[in-house]
Amino acid sequence: MPIQLEKTTPQQVTASIHVVTAAKADFLSSEARLTIKSYSSRQARDSGASALLTRRRSLRGETYNEYFSRSVLQEQGKDPITQAEKYLINTSEFKGGTIVE
Repeated sequence: MPIQLEKTTPQQVTASIHVVTAAKADFLSSEARLTIKSYSSRQARDSGASALLTRRRSLRGETYNEYFSRSVLQEQGKDPITQAEKYLINTSEFKGGTIVE
């Protein structure tokens, strides 16, 4: 589900919808890799518009253990994308954002 939050991209364009398009947990290296795409609006994303911005993040250590470890992901209803969204709204970059349907 997308995260709704108005943010200005480096190109000075406002993006209001941010979508985790990939979240991969590597249990051997204890690292999670996320891809986040930002769009001007939900309508733009739904109509197939190109993302205004694509970011990649790698997470290790305590953050990985809290959101992406094997034991966390094995809990009922938890998957890497959902966990990535929960992680992101708790970061300073996405503070104030909400996960929307």
